[in-house]
Amino acid sequence: MLGPSVTNTLEKGKGVGGLGIILARMFAKFLYDDTEEGLRASTNLFFYFSNGLVVASVVLWLLLLQSPHAAPLVEYEKQRVAKLAAASNSQPAGKGNGAGGSSGAAYASVEAGEGGISPSPQPQPSSSSSVGAKRGESSPLVLPEPPSGPTSSVGEVLVQVLRPASVVMVGFLVCLACFPGLTTSLTSRTLGLGDWFPVILVLCFNSFDLVGKTLPGYKLLFDEQALPWAALAHCGFIPLFVFVASAPSLEGPWGFMGSDEFACVLVCCLGLSTGYVTCSAMMLGPGCVAPQDRVLGGQMMTCCLMVGLFAGAMVGLALSVA
Repeated sequence: MLGPSVTNTLEKGKGVGGLGIILARMFAKFLYDDTEEGLRASTNLFFYFSNGLVVASVVLWLLLLQSPHAAPLVEYEKQRVAKLAAASNSQPAGKGNGAGGSSGAAYASVEAGEGGISPSPQPQPSSSSSVGAKRGESSPLVLPEPPSGPTSSVGEVLVQVLRPASVVMVGFLVCLACFPGLTTSLTSRTLGLGDWFPVILVLCFNSFDLVGKTLPGYKLLFDEQALPWAALAHCGFIPLFVFVASAPSLEGPWGFMGSDEFACVLVCCLGLSTGYVTCSAMMLGPGCVAPQDRVLGGQMMTCCLMVGLFAGAMVGLALSVA
């Protein structure tokens, strides 16, 4: 509904949150001794900080809903729901218009405003430069009223966003298969970092995940056609992490793959790839459907994201106990 620029900003916000959490964990670990009491105190401090962030987020969200800035969004959503109800009552059961945007269509009004919606929301050809365009906050985030026209069925919308949705699912499946399970099981072998090593690896991942989520806002390297190839290359991290977790010998021409330095670089690359590929897919996905179907398209993308998280967690658990 708000366009790829806002989607990119939300993804960056999640990356900042992840980085803040691991920095809080490092601060608590540094502050207390490595004893049972110190571990308990540092863990409590970490959860106090984390829960404080959650409470602060909820409070800020409630305050935002009461501010003048939220009024257009709230009114827009009310009108959108009312139009959907009216359209569903006027159409024969089980039929949609099937007129969603082509697989290569992007947000129609990215050129006219940061939100990606303009007074004439007609699908236009996608371009990596236009999708990432930003014009500041002078342009409206939403239309004066939701796009009109009959909506497509859930199945039709799912088919239209299937390619970017599959990329999101595969991206998070690979990420959860390797991180944090296999990542935090690695032990320091060349730098003598001890129990700080898993914490540093998490810091590496979260830092580069933030970088990866930030870059699509400036340059999109993949379109809807090329994204699956990026996801396929992303799958190569699983055998690499399995090999590194097996503690390979430090001798021979491939001995560097058992070093701490290689583990850090590998985790950084995983974070960068995960952030960039999944954020790019989330930005491009809703642009594959007609304007009136974009909210449903976003919901389909989120559903595939959760499926990827669950499947990745199961694969990661299986690899950790294998």
